[in-house]
Amino acid sequence: MVFTGIQLIQEMETFAPNQYAEEWDNVGFLIGDPEKTIQKILVALDVTPEVVQEAIQYQVDIIITHHPFLFKPISSIREDDAQGKQILALIRNQIGVYAAHTNLDIAFGGTNDVLASKLSLSPTEVLSPMVIGDIKDPNKLIGMGRIAELCSPVSVRSYAEHVRQCLGLKHIRVVGDLEQSVCKIALCTGSGMGYLRDAYRQGVDLFITGDVKYHEAQQALDWGLAVIDAGHYGTEILIVPVLAELIRKWTQNQVEVIESKTHGDPFQILEGGNKNE
Repeated sequence: MVFTGIQLIQEMETFAPNQYAEEWDNVGFLIGDPEKTIQKILVALDVTPEVVQEAIQYQVDIIITHHPFLFKPISSIREDDAQGKQILALIRNQIGVYAAHTNLDIAFGGTNDVLASKLSLSPTEVLSPMVIGDIKDPNKLIGMGRIAELCSPVSVRSYAEHVRQCLGLKHIRVVGDLEQSVCKIALCTGSGMGYLRDAYRQGVDLFITGDVKYHEAQQALDWGLAVIDAGHYGTEILIVPVLAELIRKWTQNQVEVIESKTHGDPFQILEGGNKNE
């Protein structure tokens, strides 16, 4: 079976249409030759120097990522610039790059649905509905984030521990009363605090996202809304194995699909030690 970049684009854009992406986003085939035959694919969250080296080592034809490698127009491509060096390495090794970002967040079966599934939630609503083009199923609203309800109320403390364990995280941050009872939960992967007002307006008890800022946390407290910050990386790295499995299905396992082994979370947590030691 011959599988080309064009076929990959068709499959990706059927699953997560580019028209779903936010206006500021930059998604799709970003680097390379779309007509090139693809025999090996690397799936990663980001294109980092480590991921580029991984792609070269495995001799892949294309890297599929969630976060776009190129966001803003660039004025130069130089060997002594970090991004320029990566671009040149990719071109020299004939490695393409494809990104599905906010369109993958919005798409059914995308990042937000994967996070919900990981937490054993069954979404019943979209957190921030939007109208985009021709929606095939009028009963399904397209939009960012998801809302689900628990069968029975639990405390913020209990659910925070559930989230931590489900996502395999050492630490999470929590805003609000730990003993507060929650039943209606909203979630948005990555940096989702821009949708806090939507969660508040829809009567949500708890909002799960990442990258929570100080004043955003204060606003949540003022509204009586509990927030779990499970991190940008922690809420989105889940999409990598899901995308990899989808691509294997699309290519009928005729293309080798590799999941990146690079740990891309830039943050490290330092624990306080015993002062007497």
